This record gives sequence, structure tokens and C-alpha cells, in this order.
Amino acid sequence: MKWITIALLAALCCCLPACGGSSGGGITRTEFHLDTVCTITVYGTGKPAADAAITAAFKRCEQLEQLLSAQWTGSDVDKINRANGAPVAVSDETVAVLSQAQRYASLSDGLFDVTCGSLTALWNFSDPSFTLPDDAQLTQAMTQLGIEALQVSGNTVTLADGARLDLGGIAKGYIADQLAALLRQQGITSALVNLGGNIVAVGAKPDGQPFGIGVAKPYTAQAQLEGVLMVSGRAVSTAGVDERGVTIEGVRYHHILDIRTGQPAQTGLQAVTIVADVSMDADALSTTVFLLGERQGMALVETLDGVEAVLIRDDGSLSLSSGLQNNDAFQVS
Repeated sequence: MKWITIALLAALCCCLPACGGSSGGGITRTEFHLDTVCTITVYGTGKPAADAAITAAFKRCEQLEQLLSAQWTGSDVDKINRANGAPVAVSDETVAVLSQAQRYASLSDGLFDVTCGSLTALWNFSDPSFTLPDDAQLTQAMTQLGIEALQVSGNTVTLADGARLDLGGIAKGYIADQLAALLRQQGITSALVNLGGNIVAVGAKPDGQPFGIGVAKPYTAQAQLEGVLMVSGRAVSTAGVDERGVTIEGVRYHHILDIRTGQPAQTGLQAVTIVADVSMDADALSTTVFLLGERQGMALVETLDGVEAVLIRDDGSLSLSSGLQNNDAFQVS
């Protein structure tokens, strides 16, 4: 559903510069992975140690991309998609992501569906020759999805013939978690991992204060902010209509698809930002809540421990989960 290409989140605690620089006392490096710009900033550590940790993290990012990206020939996902319904042996990492994808399919009554690859292929906005899919194409693609098509048993995955996986709504969050864990293993206690808008704060800033993560107003070229989330040791992710899409004859077509219609979802929301302890949860929930809409989506958030949400309605107004109301955890601009 989304390898996010334009971040809706801005790390306010620092300005993240290009490769190899320092920022606000931190060591920063930016590289292109997962079809997006990825930045890692390490604070409170000498440059040799920071550089070594960042190098190891980006190497791990490459390894995981080669397992989880449908666009990477020979990845686990590519093998599953090409298996024509035959069982495929996959890595523990792939099993972890697919198992959680099944969980979010259940939580969303099937709306969060990683078997939607045939449908998302029709809405490939990065294709220079993109045209709107017709009804026949959408109908055909919608017969080739459904989470029941995905079976996971141990390290063996079976996907029904004709269905195709697209882990864009969950894999990047999982990868961000793994990079943050690796940084901690390297002795890093203060850092930001930003994989195209999937942000993980490793600890707090060196002075003990939380990191400020800005929630941007949709469709604002100068990154105007709705407010700032104050987080330490937590993850933030956004799903929104202006991340990726196209406007044709005054109509906005975006990448968050409703599998019931085959069309971009219309739920009365422009964007959903989720705060969670785990980036994979934040990633999947941002899309899930968007698809469910404000009433059902916020009701789901309120049942989940440690999860908070900022919803931006179509009219630009905000809806905040209970844990963000009347405190400093979210500072409205």
C-alpha cells in the first residue's frame, strides 16, 4: 500500500542534512533505500562509533529490502508472487511481517490486505504512462485478493494462484524497528531513524528531553505543521492522501486503496499519524485507521495499549486520541 516517497513527518529536533554531516550535535547520513530517502542521525556519540553504527544499520536495511520488497528480484516476496500457488520457504523476517499483516487484516475486517498487489499495480503513479484503470481491470484485480489467499505455516508461505503480495503498508515499519534495535546493540542511546516518514526515536535527546516530530499539514509546500509530537523511545508513522498520487481533471487519486471498490479510499480523512512503541504497528495502523475512517479507526486506537493517533479530517480539523488531549504530548501549532 505504501513505500512512502514523500514524508509527512519532519524531525523538528534537528535539520537532517545530506550524507556524512553533523546536525545539532548529531552525526547524520542520508541514503536512498526502499524507494525513498532514508536518514539516520546518532546523537551523543563520537563520530567513529556513530559512523560505524550507521553503516551497519544501512547494510541491514539493504538486506531486509532484498527480502521484503516485491520489486527486488529474488526477494522472498518476489518468490511468493511468482510461485503460482506453490509453497515457498521464507526467512524468519518475512514470517514476522506476514503474521502481523494477517493480524491487521483481522483488526480491520479485511480492509488492510497485503494480497492487494494486483490492485496496487494498476495504481502505479510512478509510471510515466499512468492512466486511470478501467472498471474491467479493477474488477479483475479485485478477484485476485483477500487475506484468506495467504497461508503461513512455520517458515512456509502459500499464496493462492493469481494473488500478489505488496508489503508497502507494513514492511518499512518492520525495517525501521530492526535498524533501531541494531543501533541499540551498537551502544547507541540517542538517535532518530527516518525511513521516508517512518520515524523511530531511539531513546531521547542527549539532554534527556523528548524528540519533537512535526505532523505536517497536507498539501502545504513549505511543510506547515498541524503540531508537534513529543516522543522518546517511540515510533511515528503517517498515511495520507498527498504522499503519493495524481490529480486528473480536478480529482485527487491517492495510493491508499479501498479493496471493496478498487479505488482510492474516501473516508473523510486527509491523513492519519500514529504513535506506537513499535514502528511496524505504527506503519500498519496508520493505513488501517485511514481505511476504517474516524469513528471506527479511533475506536480501534483506543483499545490498543500505548497507541495514540492524530487524524486530519478533509476539512483540515483535527481529531486526537485520548492520550494526546490536554497534555504536552502533542503541541498544536
